[in-house]
Amino acid sequence: MPRRTNQWQELIHAIQLQLADGAQVTESKELTNRVTGRKREVDILVEAEVGGHTMTIGIECKAGESKSSRPVDVEWVERMIQKHAHLPIHKTVLVAESGFTPQAIELATWSRVDVLTLGDAMATDWTTVVGKLTHLYIAMPQSTPIRCEITYAKGYLLGDMPDLSFDTVLYDGQGRVQGTTLQLANGLLQQPFIGEHVIKNFNEAGDYTFWFDCDVPQGSYHTDNAGAVHELVKLRFHIAVHVEPRIPVALQHRSFKDAQVSFGPIDSLGKGALLAVVEREGKARGTTLRMPSINQEGKITTIAFTARSDDGRVGPSSTVVRMNAAEISVEV
Repeated sequence: MPRRTNQWQELIHAIQLQLADGAQVTESKELTNRVTGRKREVDILVEAEVGGHTMTIGIECKAGESKSSRPVDVEWVERMIQKHAHLPIHKTVLVAESGFTPQAIELATWSRVDVLTLGDAMATDWTTVVGKLTHLYIAMPQSTPIRCEITYAKGYLLGDMPDLSFDTVLYDGQGRVQGTTLQLANGLLQQPFIGEHVIKNFNEAGDYTFWFDCDVPQGSYHTDNAGAVHELVKLRFHIAVHVEPRIPVALQHRSFKDAQVSFGPIDSLGKGALLAVVEREGKARGTTLRMPSINQEGKITTIAFTARSDDGRVGPSSTVVRMNAAEISVEV
């Protein structure tokens, strides 16, 4: 069954990723009805370990058809309660873009179902984005290994940092394959310190190069075409960086439960691309970037990338989100 979603559901999912505090958040999750055995799709499922048991929260999202849409009525709330009655869910939460009628709220309260919507952003002195900025800017540098130089161990010096082919296979001291030089380079590009270096040093659109040294484990080596063994000491990777102009994201500011939220679509990155920033008093600011991606079958899917400011922040104004060999910086 194809996954069903809409912009309202995508936004609530992006917010829940930041509010989950370690819980697993899945969009468009299929669950089995305990009575009929049929699969039913829940918009968002939150799963958390509590006291050694898995607790599940099913969230259903109702988008407004227009800005002037009427509040959700009691019939929709009743249908969602019945839908969840025989699903493996401990708590039901309903989120409506246009709010709920008093009768719908009364039924939900009696049924112990939470009903939520986005409210107006509150004026606070502890937010840095919500209610204070009109735009965020996204940078997406593309980093590519272009050259590898090598230092050999004493007795095997073949020159001052000669080049090594990217298809050269590297071995550790016990003779175990560690991968090719290119695989090692691409793995290192996933490390946070590389992303931080790129974002800090290459701020303007254009093409750049830089290099960094990599010490290898003692005894590492490669073999040449004749089968001779050459022990390694250090690799130096040269990296090409291409930086596109930063992408502006116009923000809307709202409140959701105890959180303040800024969000905006990113049309230039494709349908479904979305940026959401969630701020809560006394907690780290969280950033979720949803963008189209191509999976192994060549189909377009949407993946959410999440970072928090306490461990993903670069300098005073950026959050880095990792995506393959690309660094995505969200300036805040």
